[in-house]
Amino acid sequence: MVAGAIALAVVAVSLIAFVGQGRDGGPAVDAAGRTGTSAPHRTPASSTTTSTTTATTTTSTTTTVAPPPTAPPDPAPAAPPAPPAPAPVEVAPPAPGPAPGCDGSGNAIIDAMNADRAASGLGALCGNGQLAGFAQDWANWMAQNGSLTHQDLNRILAATTFNTIAENILDGAASLTPGQMESAWMQSPPHRENILNGTYRAAGVGIAYSPDGRVWVAVDFGG
Repeated sequence: MVAGAIALAVVAVSLIAFVGQGRDGGPAVDAAGRTGTSAPHRTPASSTTTSTTTATTTTSTTTTVAPPPTAPPDPAPAAPPAPPAPAPVEVAPPAPGPAPGCDGSGNAIIDAMNADRAASGLGALCGNGQLAGFAQDWANWMAQNGSLTHQDLNRILAATTFNTIAENILDGAASLTPGQMESAWMQSPPHRENILNGTYRAAGVGIAYSPDGRVWVAVDFGG
């Protein structure tokens, strides 16, 4: 347990009809036929002479010859074989560069946070001079005004090259050690989330003391 009352606060911000109409109609077939009836034969009557009329019938046959079968078309030429796939080119990845914004020095609070990050398999936070400047200015403001409140993180976002900014703040007895401050933050889920967020690669810390003997701390994270 940490001696004395500890107040915490946390905040984060990121830059971040087709209609088809048809007509079905088969071919129309119109067949018409006529049948003719010839006049009946008359046999003339005669008292003394008999005449016979013989009708001769001629049959005409029409033969339709089917056309010779059509030869099938020549087969299409075979498609040329596909070219072989190019061999993949292996490019060695570039060596990882330093974390963005690592231009400041660390301190005991960053060391304490890095110990908890390492235990969770995360990389270490590095010190950043710009973040440290914003954090220190804000710690001074909180100590002078006796108010535990967050600064406008959009201002930090606009003034730095980071895409994401978060902040943890704290006030408590002036005797608090960095380890006790870290323990208090880690017991608060929102503060713990900032500390163990792999998006953040750099941090800056500000510490100030008020006349009534309390410590005011601001930690700004950048990613």
